[in-house]
Amino acid sequence: MKVLLLNPPTAAVSSEPLLNIAYLTAVLRKEGHIVKILDATAPYKSFNAKEVDEQIQDFKPDFTGVTLTIQHLTDTYEYLRKLRGNGIPLVVGGPHATALPEEVIRQDAADIVAFGEGEVTILELVDYFNGKKKLGEINGLCFKKDGEIITNTKRELIPDINTIPFPDFDDFPIRNYTGSDDVNSNPIFWSIFSGRGCPHNCSFCASSYVFGRRVRLRTAKNVFEEVQSLVNKYGVKIITFQDDEILCNKKRFYEFCDIIRDSGLKLKWSIRTRIDSIDDQTLRKCLDTGMSRISFGIESTNDETLTKVRKGYTVGKVREQFKIIEKAKFPYISFNNIIGFPWEREEHLKKSLEEIRNIPKSINFFTVAVTPIPFPRTDLYEEFHKEYGFTDWWLKPEMHPARTTEKFKTKPVFMLFLSQFYAIYAKDKCGYWNYSKETVRIIDEFCWNVFYEFISRHYNFPQYIFIKTATFLSYKLWKISPSLEKAVFSIIPKGFLRNLQEVINFRTKYEYEHEMECSQDN
Repeated sequence: MKVLLLNPPTAAVSSEPLLNIAYLTAVLRKEGHIVKILDATAPYKSFNAKEVDEQIQDFKPDFTGVTLTIQHLTDTYEYLRKLRGNGIPLVVGGPHATALPEEVIRQDAADIVAFGEGEVTILELVDYFNGKKKLGEINGLCFKKDGEIITNTKRELIPDINTIPFPDFDDFPIRNYTGSDDVNSNPIFWSIFSGRGCPHNCSFCASSYVFGRRVRLRTAKNVFEEVQSLVNKYGVKIITFQDDEILCNKKRFYEFCDIIRDSGLKLKWSIRTRIDSIDDQTLRKCLDTGMSRISFGIESTNDETLTKVRKGYTVGKVREQFKIIEKAKFPYISFNNIIGFPWEREEHLKKSLEEIRNIPKSINFFTVAVTPIPFPRTDLYEEFHKEYGFTDWWLKPEMHPARTTEKFKTKPVFMLFLSQFYAIYAKDKCGYWNYSKETVRIIDEFCWNVFYEFISRHYNFPQYIFIKTATFLSYKLWKISPSLEKAVFSIIPKGFLRNLQEVINFRTKYEYEHEMECSQDN
């Protein structure tokens, strides 16, 4: 069979290839099927709707599979309705399709919706299009029959994920994503999942809707074989693990670290984990094997908020863990700040700011500041959507986070340094929570002060004062008039600003978008 896998032109710009497409490609090709991949939003090689249609007509697939995410959803629904007109069966999967499969059918945006893990489902869909199976026999599908929406039984999770082929990146040239042929030009391009599922129950997170709460782990040997294949095939030197919780089995993690160390591979690699999962021994293992960064989903440094979002630890525990990081002399960490929950007041953010300022000065950190997005199927959404009036907000373009971000015709100076502090420059702070002017002031004040603390750890004092002043002035002028901001800052040599930015750019260029996506999106 010929299968075309598409990340549609209406989706958000890709910071890296979609791993789910790479996995599906590997599964299909292993069984001898012909696959064409179109990532229409790769930043250096994008396709518009007409170009995508030409590619589809030229390839003539037996069916087209589309990844559906919540970004630009209304535009994507409109696009998919038109795409169905080409007469080629359209199967839609991905995070949003898994969360709300019936909605996709009601929107006439697919012939078939596949929800849940897709590796087995897509092979059974091939059997359906070959006439070997009926739709009703395939778990994890939603479709319309005789005017009625049929939702089949949810597919069981794959019990042994060691059996899944490694993702196939052959049709994802890195030049399309970074503008460079250097395979290591994007520090998060080469992503790996060593396990699926998260045992925790954070109220704002929807990741368990795809992979469940039961953690399924690959063996250390199997994970290393994927790492080795990336090194041998592509020359990879930088790898990032995207597991929700990679340290839930430390014995397996230590075994992997030992294999990496004994292999002699010279790698920089990073992980995401909970801050209460680390200890002295873990950090020593990490440092012995070339790990360069650990990302923590701390989310808040306020006890009331940590309790209400069900993080399962206290600020006191976070404080203890920072002391362990300091003692280990770990080079670099990153963490998120999700601020502006409905119960938060000025005293919450003041306490959070105090805790951030008290992070040991020897610890270099990268941080993000965003307001909470109530994704569908999360407890945060279910608890507050009626009270705050954002029911089905993803179907209302004016409430979508992608629409509430300021558009930059030319990048103002403040975006060189402030881009990860999304809560500052997003219109109405993403508008779900009906923030008062006073709350907006409090959120802004928190973000600016965290930003100042952040840059103070990356620059010497004269550089810090210059960046602090220039960024704040640029933002204020831009709010008055973008052209005024451009005129004022045109007197500063662009090379000088770029050189300053490069001090942190190698850590932040691609990471901040990914941290935001992984901490809040499916």
